[in-house]
Amino acid sequence: FDLLLEPSQKRQLKSSSRKNITIPILAALVVFSFLGFFVLYPNFSNKITEETQISEFKSNKPVILVKPFSSIGQEGDLASQAITESLISNLLQYGGIKTLSSSTSYAILEKNLSDDDLKQQFDVSFVISGNIQAFGSTSRLYVELADLSAKQAIMSINKDFKLENIFEVQDEIGRKILEKIQVDAVVGTKALTSQRDYNTYEQFLLSINRDVEWRKWTREGNAKAIQITKRLEELGVDKYVIQNARVWDLHQNILLGHSANPEADKSTMLEYADDLVANRGRDDDYLIRAIIELEHFDASCEYATELLNKIQDPSANADNFITSGFIHSRCTNLEKAAEAFRQGLALEPVDLGYQVTRMYSGILYALGDYGALKELLEPILPDPELLGMPFWFYSAVLSDEGKKKEAQEYYELGVAYGADEKWIMPMLNTEEAYRRLLEHLSEFMN
Repeated sequence: FDLLLEPSQKRQLKSSSRKNITIPILAALVVFSFLGFFVLYPNFSNKITEETQISEFKSNKPVILVKPFSSIGQEGDLASQAITESLISNLLQYGGIKTLSSSTSYAILEKNLSDDDLKQQFDVSFVISGNIQAFGSTSRLYVELADLSAKQAIMSINKDFKLENIFEVQDEIGRKILEKIQVDAVVGTKALTSQRDYNTYEQFLLSINRDVEWRKWTREGNAKAIQITKRLEELGVDKYVIQNARVWDLHQNILLGHSANPEADKSTMLEYADDLVANRGRDDDYLIRAIIELEHFDASCEYATELLNKIQDPSANADNFITSGFIHSRCTNLEKAAEAFRQGLALEPVDLGYQVTRMYSGILYALGDYGALKELLEPILPDPELLGMPFWFYSAVLSDEGKKKEAQEYYELGVAYGADEKWIMPMLNTEEAYRRLLEHLSEFMN
């Protein structure tokens, strides 16, 4: 996706006559939208390629289908196609979900697939559908978001608008749908807080993509997160929201070994974090200050716990549980860490970038709870987005069970996806678990 989107405010329809201008603009919008289909997908209405079916979408991210909107009236036909393409385009820009392409959407329409077919063939989680009625100077848009697992509509929108305002309507509908998907399908209730920090659709879309990039825990993801934070500052987002994001960015940048001046970055990070705690005091301010205390400064479990106890509602969202789990793990309260991670995962519909799964897998291995570890990892292995260390933990369990050939395969996958001895102790937190893992993997390492 394009991280630095052009502001939606720059898209303007300069019209003096709705009859003479609006229809050509809508027609042009639809022509450009569909031109790519006929060039790239000459038979798009008659086939669905294997690449677009479920094998492409093996991931923990929810799959979204936008059904082509129906319409009444000539101008309604043009507007319905424009709205369909706009929604697909907007959703494709968010990395926390997987959105089926336009070609697949129209092919599905031609094949008239049932909801059961959509789930079986494409693993579709949510379906967006709707219609437009165009009469005279006003059009009416109806949009519905349905959860296929629950077999019910979870959101509906009715909107009256003039066709010359279609761009503004597209942004408004796109944001409402993304906000609902954020809560119900991706990060859970923490999205409700973050939504209030951003005033425009552009800010909101950038912020949720920043979260996706940050949680990858890769240098590329960190670089993109930093770029987005800078862009959000340029767009006038509140200074404390920016400071909090910068502390998380610097913290990750240092740990990934990507900082050009770690000591200077630590100083900046501490200045921002202390200012946040003193002058804003939101839950996520206490959380990041506790984390950097343990990772970069005095490693005082007493102070970190004191900050943790200032959180107003530890069960308010997944991040509170996840950070609590991290703090407990660093202070070697592994049972408390495991329970916090478990509850964090339960509150998050999707573990973006498998960030929590990675930390939780290390704690389960350290506790010797191999059954729970296998239950956690087997549904998602061998997804490379897990990164390397969970592969090593799973390999060690297989080795302990005498399944040496399979264990070696997962060990080698771990190496390919970035596993390294330097990460063992930070993830397991105890010398006993460290030695046990090396013992299980020693024949493969040698």
